Amino acid sequence: MRTRTTVFAWDMLRSNGKLLAYPCIRIAAGFLLLASMWSLIFDNSAVELAHELESIGTSLSSSSGTGDDPAAAHKTTTLAEHIHWGTLLLFLVLNALVGVFSVGALTSQAVAIARGEKRGLVYGYGRALIRLPQLLAWWLVTIVVGLILSVIESHRTLGLIVAMLLGAVWSILSFFSVTAIMINGCGPFAAIGQSKTAIVDSFKKLGQPMSAGDLKTVRRGLRVGGPLLILNLILSLLTLGLLFVDIRFGEHGRHSMHANAFFTLLLVMVLNGSFRAALDAIFKAIVWVWAEEGTVPESVDAKQLEGVFVTTHARTV
Repeated sequence: MRTRTTVFAWDMLRSNGKLLAYPCIRIAAGFLLLASMWSLIFDNSAVELAHELESIGTSLSSSSGTGDDPAAAHKTTTLAEHIHWGTLLLFLVLNALVGVFSVGALTSQAVAIARGEKRGLVYGYGRALIRLPQLLAWWLVTIVVGLILSVIESHRTLGLIVAMLLGAVWSILSFFSVTAIMINGCGPFAAIGQSKTAIVDSFKKLGQPMSAGDLKTVRRGLRVGGPLLILNLILSLLTLGLLFVDIRFGEHGRHSMHANAFFTLLLVMVLNGSFRAALDAIFKAIVWVWAEEGTVPESVDAKQLEGVFVTTHARTV
């Protein structure tokens, strides 16, 4: 059994200048936010921090053979020691808000394209500004749900299994929530109900009812930008791994972290995450309009949409 995949979201993103502008603007806004808050997050500039950590690492390496250089050991430092974690958390919160606003704007633009409307670049941001209270409410709901799932996961094996099941159901039911907010202006809980309705209507358009056994199929079909998702997961694990190794080595009087590698990973994560979010937003907007309004953009083959939630069995000879 295999899942039919769709590529129209990527084709639309790379061929439509207006759609492509949204993730680019979102990336630029993220970098500007980081630049403005850098001095509040880190003790030194990026260049000074990289040079300091590198020089200390070189000094410790040269004295590691003797082990009798207390001055070098005293200089041991880690990247974590230069970070103000409270300000970093504030940056992450603000950056997430910028991301939510950008996704809302891109969703509005994609919906307009799906309906055959010609709208300017400012249109999406104007709609996102109008829906900002609902977007903020939805963002808070997702944080609360994430915290609840994290608490459940902490209860050993059973808690992890329950959290995975609840997380799967949540990801399905809330899949079209931002799309519903941008189109109808509803609140977060009403958006979840409308998201479920959109999924059921998608199955109805295929001429088959949706049952509980279809949840696994739906979850597979809702995967968009799979390679980008895998890349983002790998980058996240690498970043956490670097921080862990950095702290552990620092505790043992050695320096391991290369600041340049850490900052490069963060940069690639922002780029990758922005484009993956853009693909998700386009996909959801097109499928919603197709399921609820029966309209498909000229650049999208309707046959592709007929396979978004359906697994097809390989033919046997």
